[in-house]
Amino acid sequence: LALGRVCMFDSAGSLSILRTTALPTSDYTRVSTLRAANRILSNIREMALPFLGKTVDFARTTMAQRIEGFMTGEVRLGNIQGYQPARISATKADEIAGRLNVSVSFIPPFSLETVNVDMTVLPPQ
Repeated sequence: LALGRVCMFDSAGSLSILRTTALPTSDYTRVSTLRAANRILSNIREMALPFLGKTVDFARTTMAQRIEGFMTGEVRLGNIQGYQPARISATKADEIAGRLNVSVSFIPPFSLETVNVDMTVLPPQ
């Protein structure tokens, strides 16, 4: 089961269930990549919520600075190896609906590939 990425054992010998729909060739089969991506994307969602409904220019500058600071901290902590500046965009329809589009690129720990994620942040339902 561990070889099939259905479960794994941690350093204490505990069994952990890890199910993913990723293809075997995907970057998202590695636990370190999953943890880094989940941490980064959840923090970006939290950072973006106060900017929903605001003008994109305001969000682009202020939110980009916050993301930059967060990502720099993640590199210092060793959670990621590197990153590219986040790209924030929204069409007029997105602004009216209170949506922001954020593109993030980062290099997870123990990896040589860059992971690119395009996400849309929506207001809570």
